[in-house]
Amino acid sequence: MSAQRKQHQLQQWVLDKRDIQAIREGRSFRDGVLPPEPPKKAVPRESVFFDDEASPKPSQQRAREKFHGLQGFLRGHRNEARLVEIVEHIAQNRVSWIYGVRLATLEEDAQKIDVVVTTDLGDLYLQSKSSHKGLKKFDQSKYPHIACIIVHNGEHLADEVLEKLEYLRAWKVFPPAPDVL
Repeated sequence: MSAQRKQHQLQQWVLDKRDIQAIREGRSFRDGVLPPEPPKKAVPRESVFFDDEASPKPSQQRAREKFHGLQGFLRGHRNEARLVEIVEHIAQNRVSWIYGVRLATLEEDAQKIDVVVTTDLGDLYLQSKSSHKGLKKFDQSKYPHIACIIVHNGEHLADEVLEKLEYLRAWKVFPPAPDVL
């Protein structure tokens, strides 16, 4: 069906709908007596309520939170996997003191640890973030033994990861005094 034919059918449907409306009101559209349609009022999102407690539509809000939560969850897992790959690359090509790397267990994940790096001095812990906003939310003063790394597509990410691992390694050898923390 051609575009002109579709547009003609659409115009015919609109005319028929207006004719029906005119007939219901006792007017004739073809005589031009039908009044213009009233303008539609824009309803602000905040004023659309579905209960007496004046809350936004819950199903839409839950669906939006669920979608964004799922997207964030998947992005977090991709970043953790990328961080593991980078540490494996560092262990194979740059340093000999890294013995292994793995994703954190559920118990470790509850303690804000995403990746565990096994070294000659013990385990080092990494937290992966996908943005600077996430990095600001992570309270480094509560977790000084965990290095927080923004996982991005830059070419210097391996250098940043190695720098953080060397810092944690030095922190294990020379821990700060308790009053400094």
